[in-house]
Amino acid sequence: MQEDRVIGKGLQRKIIIYCGLIFVGAVTEVKTVWDYADTMNGLQIFPNLIALIVLAPQVASATRNYFNRSTPK
Repeated sequence: MQEDRVIGKGLQRKIIIYCGLIFVGAVTEVKTVWDYADTMNGLQIFPNLIALIVLAPQVASATRNYFNRSTPK
């Protein structure tokens, strides 16, 4: 029961933020909105880059393992 209230509060906050951003987007210059959207899309690279660097050794190992098993001897 306690968890339902926490999830509900989080959702309520997101709805308020979303509605506020709709207002901001409606009254802001279009170029500014596009620049902000482009910046946010560009910033998405950082968590992906970190994951790529952290997981690269595991991917390389799994790839080597796969090709070593599937190569006819």
